[in-house]
Amino acid sequence: MIGHVGDANDTSYALPLLKTGCYVAVDRIAPHNATFATELVKAGCADRIFLSHDHICCRDNVLESVSQGEPYGLDAVHSRVLPEMRTLGVTEETLRKITVENVCHLFG
Repeated sequence: MIGHVGDANDTSYALPLLKTGCYVAVDRIAPHNATFATELVKAGCADRIFLSHDHICCRDNVLESVSQGEPYGLDAVHSRVLPEMRTLGVTEETLRKITVENVCHLFG
């Protein structure tokens, strides 16, 4: 698995990796990541995508900031990315594949 592919603003880096059979992670959540991940899904790569969030947890106030609605806090995948992907047309079945089945396949 290659991480941080969502750092790019387009899929030109990720798609060739996915075509080799590699898994990729969109794991530093930013405003464009839901669109980026959706483009990978539409390219037929939902079975090799992972979503996570490299949140800086060493700050003393991290839990406080999350509870106060920090836009990219620890819950960003579930509170921001997945809802936006739904809005962009990604189905619940595909979101389950990405968030559950892919993880089970990789670590199972």
